[in-house]
Amino acid sequence: MRAFTKEWLKASNDDMLIIEQIINIEHLTHMVAFHSQQAIEKSFKALIEEYEIDIPKIHKLMRLKKILSDKLAIENKICSQLNINKSEIINVQQ
Repeated sequence: MRAFTKEWLKASNDDMLIIEQIINIEHLTHMVAFHSQQAIEKSFKALIEEYEIDIPKIHKLMRLKKILSDKLAIENKICSQLNINKSEIINVQQ
């Protein structure tokens, strides 16, 4: 695993640790959402780094996912494993 990939994954994990601490504090739900987005973004960027693709300076999850679409079949694989229709998945808006 590349060094920068590990750094992105550590940063993503740090966001997850924050979420674990605050998830049950009702007035901090906006912070849970923020750190969730950050964890996903950093995970995508870790994969982009690992595939040696230039990481764009963007924060839009759907654009980051699109960069990886030819490398990964995440959505279809997860849906089939969980027996979920794609239409049931909530789309992340840009």
